[in-house]
Amino acid sequence: MDLIKEKEIFFWFVREYIFRKKPIGSKYLAKKIKNKLSAPSIRIYFRCLAEKGFLENLTNLKGRVPTDKGWYYYLENYPLSPEIHLNIKNLENIFEEITKITENIVIYQKENKEKIYGLKYMWRFFDYEDKNFLKDLFEFVEKFNYYKRFLEENKKILIGEKLFFSKSKNLSLCYLQKRNEIVSIIGPKRNYYHTLKSLLNELEKIL
Repeated sequence: MDLIKEKEIFFWFVREYIFRKKPIGSKYLAKKIKNKLSAPSIRIYFRCLAEKGFLENLTNLKGRVPTDKGWYYYLENYPLSPEIHLNIKNLENIFEEITKITENIVIYQKENKEKIYGLKYMWRFFDYEDKNFLKDLFEFVEKFNYYKRFLEENKKILIGEKLFFSKSKNLSLCYLQKRNEIVSIIGPKRNYYHTLKSLLNELEKIL
């Protein structure tokens, strides 16, 4: 098995899943990469990736999705290339743009002041099949001041099972805590992790 090609396939797979928002099958991926590999060949790589714990099948859905382990592998083992480019002018614009494009909610706290961005876009989450996801999302926003006590200072990205308070295990949290400021970005497990990590790196310089 060509491990370099396997790594490339996984990268293509994740990128397509992020933008398509649906499980990815071998035939679909073969077309997207312009038949550089046949669908049967891609299926073999999919099986190997699944055996390593990076991919899984969801019940009653064709195609595969990344596991928590797969998301962390994607985040940590590829050059940091943002999936989308945010127009960074000021914090207000950054947070508005994130919530509009990435289907995340941003909670920004400074000293005793708090502002939440993205609530007006929450209607988009009603299409999610897992209704516990929506409940988790509302509960996190509502109880953020309780949950934030468990966040370490500095920055971190927590996915799925790493969020102990999540019932659906389909949430992600990207946050930066620096002195008296906290930026918390919460959304679905299928997320723009390279974009968000790049953003946290930039915010760390200016906060």
